Amino acid sequence: MLQSTSLFAQKAKERIIANRYDKLQDSLKQNRNLSKQWLLGELSYIIDKSAYDTPLDSIKLRCLAWKAAILSSTQQKDSFLIYTDRFVNYFKDDPARLKKYPQSYSELLQPFASHLIEMGLYNKAYKLVNNAIQELKETGYKGKGLTSLQLTLGYIELTGLNEKEKAKHTLKKVLTMPDDKKSKTLAYSALGNLYITKDLDSAYYYKQKACKTQQEYSYKGQYYSCQSTLAHILIKQGKLEEAETILTEVIAFKENASASENPLFLAWSYYYLSKIYQYKRNFEAQEKYLLKCNVILEKINELRLSEDVNYLLSTLNYANGKFEEGYQYELKSITSRDSIFSKNKINAVEEMRTKYQVQEKELALAAQQKMVSFQKKEKNRLLIGIFILVFFLAVSYYFYWQKIKAQKELLKKQDRINQQEIDSLLEHQKLASLQSYINGQHKERERISRDLHDSVSGNLATIKLKLSAVEEQTGRMQEILHSVDKTYREVRSISHDLIPKNIEVNSFVAMLEQLIESQKTDKLSVNSDISNKKAIENLSTKIKLELFRILQEIFNNIHKHAHATEVFLSIFIQDSTIQLSVEDNGKGFHPEIPKKGLGLQNINHRVRELSGSLDIESAPQKGTLVNIIIPRTNE
Repeated sequence: MLQSTSLFAQKAKERIIANRYDKLQDSLKQNRNLSKQWLLGELSYIIDKSAYDTPLDSIKLRCLAWKAAILSSTQQKDSFLIYTDRFVNYFKDDPARLKKYPQSYSELLQPFASHLIEMGLYNKAYKLVNNAIQELKETGYKGKGLTSLQLTLGYIELTGLNEKEKAKHTLKKVLTMPDDKKSKTLAYSALGNLYITKDLDSAYYYKQKACKTQQEYSYKGQYYSCQSTLAHILIKQGKLEEAETILTEVIAFKENASASENPLFLAWSYYYLSKIYQYKRNFEAQEKYLLKCNVILEKINELRLSEDVNYLLSTLNYANGKFEEGYQYELKSITSRDSIFSKNKINAVEEMRTKYQVQEKELALAAQQKMVSFQKKEKNRLLIGIFILVFFLAVSYYFYWQKIKAQKELLKKQDRINQQEIDSLLEHQKLASLQSYINGQHKERERISRDLHDSVSGNLATIKLKLSAVEEQTGRMQEILHSVDKTYREVRSISHDLIPKNIEVNSFVAMLEQLIESQKTDKLSVNSDISNKKAIENLSTKIKLELFRILQEIFNNIHKHAHATEVFLSIFIQDSTIQLSVEDNGKGFHPEIPKKGLGLQNINHRVRELSGSLDIESAPQKGTLVNIIIPRTNE
């Protein structure tokens, strides 16, 4: 029975956390403007409350990756690195987890690696991905996630670490790994770019492979961008007709493409086509495509291509006798070249300035350390001299003061003893008086409550029964009977309301636990999870009273209507709200169908009085879950 009860409580807790995660996802799907601080708070709660090696494992891991992404986007580098280590250590602490979740590990590791690359931490990203690949191989995993990680490793080697030979080996390995068309396509394309300056045949081979795969899987945008680079390789090989055919097709597609397409690829396609017509000595067509290219370049910042295009246009105009136009294009070419030079110069100057500032700071620090060392020595000499002088003065004064001090200490000790006795007596009297007052007040409340319940309520109940037994029930008699019944309920309510006033002097948490304990029967098991007990004790008396009454009403409904055998109760404080959840495995009901009883109405009324919210999840034979959230602003 105990094991069954514990399992029910655990499942109820897991359900609450899973519901919270689902609501968080729903909020994002509805495009709500959620603050990142609020998101971090919610994710932290789910991460902290979710235990490892439970059905919540997947939720916890995804929340870790989610929180790390937010920390990275808000430039919280140190916190991001901490959560990266937490994610990795989850699998490192127990290798069995890696065998259980290899796909999740490979998929969720990718965002961590991407954020490290964005931060410029290439060595850490390389180590993270390389270790993950080795660990996954040891488990025997051969899924797509492994191929994707291998591609990421090659990208880091190529662009971050500038190790081209190593990158070439890694990218080629991607082509032999488990089938992942997207990763293999990117690997083909990267290898094509890598070979383009050294081996045109190999560059053509890999780019053609990439284009074929992209066409096969309808990656139109990537396919035509790849085709443009393929045409560039053909031009270098002298295959002008083939390159012209490809570029004509690429330009036709990109001119009709959506605005989201990168216009730079279209500019390069115009440029490559102009080079073909230059080699064919068709200068009119060359100028046409250079002008089209220039129109795009005026809208984007691509200085090197702009310099070359304007230079070629100036040459063509000079050759056609259009000296003014040629001069203008030449000025634009020179401006682009100067901008490139200025940019490089600024970067060089900034680099030199940084080095100078570092060197200057190092020299200043060395000089400062030398000065500090000298001052420290002088200070030590002075302190030693002062210490010796003070020592001799202290020794000479010590013997004179010792006798007087002993006498004073004796008098002070006697005064302290006398004062302690007086304080102890006063404190004892004060506590006894206070305790007597509290006990008297408590007994008086209980006496009044008992008298109202046993005497007045009993008399009213007797009168009600006698009136009900009268055979001739006139309208006047019914009115009297109704008044007596109303007075009976009011007296009974006053009697019950007197008891919760103990909240002001007793432990509220202890009263809650006592209430919970009193609800247990042979047929009903009640489990509870009361978190942040200190904060709950510090709640205002108003909130304590209403929470107590709400719980009484909920348990009353469970006993009367639910026919449940197990109940799980959770009370905790999160940020500025008090959250109460009660779940039973009773017969349930349809929450949308109005109920005639006052129980739920009373609960709803009390929650509204505290400006809170009430959410009831139930269905016939499915049990009932009551969620109540109350803002602490009521304090």
